[in-house]
Amino acid sequence: MLARYIEDSVGRIATILFAYKFGPALEAECKKYRFLADIFNDSAMVMDCLSPAFPRMARVGLLCVSGSLRALCGVAAGASKASLSVHFAKSGNVGELNAKVESSTAKK
Repeated sequence: MLARYIEDSVGRIATILFAYKFGPALEAECKKYRFLADIFNDSAMVMDCLSPAFPRMARVGLLCVSGSLRALCGVAAGASKASLSVHFAKSGNVGELNAKVESSTAKK
């Protein structure tokens, strides 16, 4: 149980630091960060799959890194999606654009 709290805390701290450090660059280089978000997510999944093969203390560290990568994926993907939505929106209809995107993905 303690390991889960450590993993969550490390992920939240990583999110804050990533947003602070790379926040200004996210809009200008949104495609790069969208790709980076996919790499973060894939790396986190691989680490999650490999974690049972490690001893308990190493597993906690590996899951902390995995949780951090997943959190960074959320920040990078969310920020790049928002930037791309603003780019494709016409005359202030960002809300309508996001609603249509979400409704089309919810059906799948």
